[in-house]
Amino acid sequence: MKKYGVFGILIILLAISAYFYFNKKRTTLTEEYTEFSISDTASISKIILTQKGGEPIELVKETPTKWILNNKYKARTDAVQLLLEAFYKFKVKSPVAKAAEENTIKQMALSHKKVEVYLNGQSKPVKTYFIGENSKEREGCTMFLEIDGSKHQKPFLVEIPGFYGMLGVRFFTEEYLWRDREVFDYTKNEIKKIKFTNYENPNTSFIIENEEGNLKLKETGMSNVVEYTDTNIIADYLNRFKGIHFETIHPSIEETLKDSVIQNLKYYTIELTDNKDKTTTFEAFRMPNYKGDVDEYTGKTLPYNIDRFYGILNKQDFVVAQYPTFDKLYKEINGFMMPHK
Repeated sequence: MKKYGVFGILIILLAISAYFYFNKKRTTLTEEYTEFSISDTASISKIILTQKGGEPIELVKETPTKWILNNKYKARTDAVQLLLEAFYKFKVKSPVAKAAEENTIKQMALSHKKVEVYLNGQSKPVKTYFIGENSKEREGCTMFLEIDGSKHQKPFLVEIPGFYGMLGVRFFTEEYLWRDREVFDYTKNEIKKIKFTNYENPNTSFIIENEEGNLKLKETGMSNVVEYTDTNIIADYLNRFKGIHFETIHPSIEETLKDSVIQNLKYYTIELTDNKDKTTTFEAFRMPNYKGDVDEYTGKTLPYNIDRFYGILNKQDFVVAQYPTFDKLYKEINGFMMPHK
């Protein structure tokens, strides 16, 4: 009897151990598939975002502060930082309600964004998010999580604690919106030459040459250096080319309107050559006064938009820019002259 009693106790202990082992395994699996956050975002080396049925957006880290978009462009640092913040702060708010689960799964099968996150240059993503709709309360959005190619079948409502808004919009997949908006980002000592061509007042156009700190001002088309110039004003002008950005790329402007703007509304062109002989060209064009703004003193309708204008960057991108950003770069040659005695 004693032998059978010991044997029975062993059976009971094995059963208890098995229960806790498998229960722990299930709990670990559940925890793994609800752990949406990534604690070490500094190790993230690549992010791929894909709208179902669309082209992927690939963001690759070149330096801690510089990401490359689709192997072609510099990516917007602010937008990348919003992704990294989301990955770090993601937290499950709750599972999707049982009554809504089936409908949520069907909706996400039809429309979702897939976000793959890679660490330290690895070939496989550490985590893949399938992102659905924002919650009606704007406190998160529905997501699935995939780890090592295995997707958990239950959707969750995921949030960033303390954030109230449309979380899903951070994961946009339009390439032009991911493009960095930089036009110029130079200090005085990094600039070799600037050519400013004024189409509305051609006689005010100028060229500035910077030969290792020796600043020269010339009239466009003339080889002689302009006398009686204030080099402090020239130096101040060259220092204004740091952190100059356009507002947005204009992807959908009609070709007829674009051609009309280019032909009839030329404003000015800036050609900047840096010390590595790289030239950046920004062509500015007036924007018609679509809003019908009037002069506050005369009451007459103004010919142009008073807040924004069009631009073409490097003969390629048609953009919208703001006067407050670029007005400090607009100057006429007389503005560099010292007053005659």
